Amino acid sequence: MKKLPRFVGHRGTREQRPENTKEAFDYVYALKPAFEALGSSVSFEFDVRLTKDNIPVLIHDESLWRTAGILTLVSELTYLEMKAISFNDHMKYHPGTLITLAEMFDYYPDVVFDAEIKEKGERGILLADIFIALINQYDAAHRMIMHIPCIETSMYALEHFPKGCRFELPGSLIEDFQTKVYHGNPTAKSEGYHQMCMEFRGMISNEVIDYVQPKFVENARNLGYPIVTFWENRSVSYVDEDILHRAVKLGVDSVIVDDVLQTLKVFANIVASDNATNPK
Repeated sequence: MKKLPRFVGHRGTREQRPENTKEAFDYVYALKPAFEALGSSVSFEFDVRLTKDNIPVLIHDESLWRTAGILTLVSELTYLEMKAISFNDHMKYHPGTLITLAEMFDYYPDVVFDAEIKEKGERGILLADIFIALINQYDAAHRMIMHIPCIETSMYALEHFPKGCRFELPGSLIEDFQTKVYHGNPTAKSEGYHQMCMEFRGMISNEVIDYVQPKFVENARNLGYPIVTFWENRSVSYVDEDILHRAVKLGVDSVIVDDVLQTLKVFANIVASDNATNPK
């Protein structure tokens, strides 16, 4: 059996706990030994925005409506005002606690971070500078994977981030790039994609193409992208086990999933099946 991919907890675990909260990351972190026992590993995907007083906090949306039921922008509240809010808009009604970027470095020193800068313009550059300071403070470049949709901020980060940080393709270029890779387009490198990033997220599918197949992964690696990540988070409460099985068989490096327990179950079943087929 090929090595199990790294499990990337999408916003922690959206199925078991409120997304991007301390409870979500603690829940996944407690299962880290179980993944490692199977030969996998755990990392966190999360989104970062700046409060009114420029404190970087973990939250996906520009507004607090979906996660906290409050019609207010993150940029309109101070950190202390946000900290007083319970992010409990969740199907299982677990309470959720706001967590800062600095706290992520404090609480989880041995976890790879797949972090997205949600700000753009001047605020995007400011947030990038805060990331740089924290990465240097915690000597964490080796475990940073950055996703920066804003092209301006992305190019700034590529120039200024500490050596060793990895970068994913900006979201605005992903679909076009993936189509080129899928068809083995030899111009993909020359168009600047290779210089822009060392990693990209391979979406499971669009309306036309199913990417979870050998030729996509092989073409990506032949073009110089050794890390291939597949999303399996099209809806909370649903994990396509067939997709995960196929991803493992292809030898992809990581999978981004909403449900940590379902992923752990699938990985355990794969290992058990392999052990039964190929006993030591």
